Amino acid sequence: MVRIFVREPAVANGKLVLDHATKKRLVRVMRLQPGDEIEVMTSGKRWKCRLEAVTAGSAVAEILEEQSAAPPGFRITLAQAIPKGDRFEWLIEKATEIGVHEIVPLITERTIARPAGTEAKLQRWNKIAEQAAGQCENPFPPVIHAPASLAAFLKTAAADLNLLFHEDAPAEPLTALLDRNARSTNIVVGPEGGWTETESQSMEAAGYRRILLGPRVMRSETAGLVAAAILQYELGDLRQQ
Repeated sequence: MVRIFVREPAVANGKLVLDHATKKRLVRVMRLQPGDEIEVMTSGKRWKCRLEAVTAGSAVAEILEEQSAAPPGFRITLAQAIPKGDRFEWLIEKATEIGVHEIVPLITERTIARPAGTEAKLQRWNKIAEQAAGQCENPFPPVIHAPASLAAFLKTAAADLNLLFHEDAPAEPLTALLDRNARSTNIVVGPEGGWTETESQSMEAAGYRRILLGPRVMRSETAGLVAAAILQYELGDLRQQ
């Protein structure tokens, strides 16, 4: 069965009204037609539906069955310095599969990639997360925020675990910092060129602790995903049978 994620579907009288972009994916890309069954996911719900009608601007699906999905008990926010090229889009897809809750693209002092057309980029990034959510059956894909400076991010709410990848010692093994009572974490990953001394001091003053993942050096877009996967296994839902 085709599974898609729609962040805010219109629901009325036992039917879902899907927007033009979703209709286009279903009809032109997936080659579906009225009568075909689909599963539509949104934050907290899953609907088994039958495609009922297709118009020029939308599609209507009859709801056959509705299920609720429990929200994740452990929330991961990944604040990631934007890597070069298309690697950030790859990161969004993989973070969705792992179950990251929010992604904040960071612009640091040594960030090379500084995307133009922020609104269009933001729409594209969130669409990538939604499409990945449909593929991996995740009813809670991450919200991708607009690019922010490190200073702006540090003004947001702290988490139970505030973790910082840093290229310089001293740092602690991630496993040494695990708190079984923690229900949220912020993971901050810097750019390819590393952090400046001023940035390092500001993060440590905000309560962030430097972490290690072992002897190997990882790429910027890999490190946060590995940490998120470890935390999901130790504290989140990857241990569920």
